[in-house]
Amino acid sequence: MEQQVGARLKEARVKKHWTQAKAAKELRVSLNTVSAWERGKANPYAYNQERIYEVYGLSAEDLGLIERQSPPLVSPPGPQVTQHLQTFIRQDLTMYLWSLASQPYRAYQDVHAAMARILKDYNQMTPKNLHINRREALCRLVSLSFIAPAIVAALKSEETPPATVCQDIMAQCAVSIAACWELRKSAEYSDLALAFEGVSTYLSILQRIVRDSSQHRQEAASLATQCLLLKAILGKHLEGTVQAIPYAQQALSYSKVTQDISLHLKGLEVLAHAQSMGRQYQLARQTIGQAEPLLKRVKDKKLPVSPYALALANGMLACMLARTGQDGTATLDQAITSLPEKDMEHPVFVGYNQGELLLDMGIVYTHQGENAKAIEALSQAVDPQTFVLKKALRETDRVQVINTMTMASLKAKEKNMEQSIHFWRAGIQAAKALHSEPCFNEAVAAYDIMEAIWPHEKRIRALRELTEHW
Repeated sequence: MEQQVGARLKEARVKKHWTQAKAAKELRVSLNTVSAWERGKANPYAYNQERIYEVYGLSAEDLGLIERQSPPLVSPPGPQVTQHLQTFIRQDLTMYLWSLASQPYRAYQDVHAAMARILKDYNQMTPKNLHINRREALCRLVSLSFIAPAIVAALKSEETPPATVCQDIMAQCAVSIAACWELRKSAEYSDLALAFEGVSTYLSILQRIVRDSSQHRQEAASLATQCLLLKAILGKHLEGTVQAIPYAQQALSYSKVTQDISLHLKGLEVLAHAQSMGRQYQLARQTIGQAEPLLKRVKDKKLPVSPYALALANGMLACMLARTGQDGTATLDQAITSLPEKDMEHPVFVGYNQGELLLDMGIVYTHQGENAKAIEALSQAVDPQTFVLKKALRETDRVQVINTMTMASLKAKEKNMEQSIHFWRAGIQAAKALHSEPCFNEAVAAYDIMEAIWPHEKRIRALRELTEHW
């Protein structure tokens, strides 16, 4: 598929008598991206395709991109496999997902997007037709790579695998890394710990490929960045922010090798968030400030960067402006307008949605003294009475929403002790259940504020036992 599309893209460019550099400028992508497309190393994402049709004056059918709109999730079993076995494979989620690793390596985004589609379809199947549930399948996928011969050999050796083996290793790692990211959505501590251990193990092999393989350096760097981003995100909760910051710094370093602006913006956001959770607010503001020239470049040159990545970066920048005593309203507005109202194709690793935008709004409003607006925004994400999700959020973000509700309540001019206790109790209990160090520390800090506001209140003192670490 990629080779066919690449040949047609090259033909369309040559007919215009353009160099690749000229095509890159007109298509609003990098020279490396045009080169990768034409060499069949990658297919354009959906948000690139519309520009391609416009610039070259061709249709999706002309370029052979029709299949790109609805690609097969997994190659069907060969004709020698009976219908019964085909049905069994499709009903066993582990086997179905792992079959992604048997295909030629594609960009990580494509692998993870295919996994997400399979999981979505699987969720719609009736329970009696399922051989294994989603959580069990993902947990198995994380560990399956460790028994794959190529990866076992690479783990036992300190040498970089031969180039012919690297592609198989990256294909297998990509599927398992995607499973780790999916496990991140879990509310179970054991699932988060398994995902953390998984990406930590794959990382050593990928770093060797980045270091020693010129042929696969960029692709391996993308996978290494995915591992380090997830290590930083999960590490904040499992190990603490001090340990998570170096992971985020490495992720940012590898993201630059990939030449992917969306991945670079995500690296800046993750590092700034880790620094912020460690109360290094000025440093976090400097880190996310590095996104500003990137955002300007995207706007000025109309580069085809995912709007989700733009919203993510602007949301974090707004939070850091507010935390350091500056007005983040205008930047927050940029995040609001950047985020698409309806779901559209985007890099899975960005993962910014309406729920996370509402969390950022709550943080900005709280630090700007607009506490009623903060609780109003946060209440659109999580029900303030039952704490049930109203928007899609990971458990770690749900806890942060509750903790932010607590702080907004405590900063209000007219304080409501019952409301503050209600928010605080839910936040610290959820943080302890998740074993999240930063969320727990946030809740303990909020308790100290409650004690200062109501120093002789028995109901506040009775809550002190909940501040004991697990």
